[in-house]
Amino acid sequence: MKRKRAFGAIEILIALIIIVIVYFTCFHGQTGRKNPFEETKNVRAKQQVIDDKIEQIEADQKLLKEQIKRNLDGEY
Repeated sequence: MKRKRAFGAIEILIALIIIVIVYFTCFHGQTGRKNPFEETKNVRAKQQVIDDKIEQIEADQKLLKEQIKRNLDGEY
């Protein structure tokens, strides 16, 4: 009877150790992260800003290319 009780206590101890390891790995990493899910939101927001800038640069490039072409053709 004592053997089963000891085995259950060992399982609980192992489960607690795993939970503590996972908690500290996810929320107390070396990079100082508090919430990894928050970082994902920030990355997506920054990616959207970069995509918008790229679209703006491409549009400006197209306009400049047309203006250069008109200048070379002599149409002011």
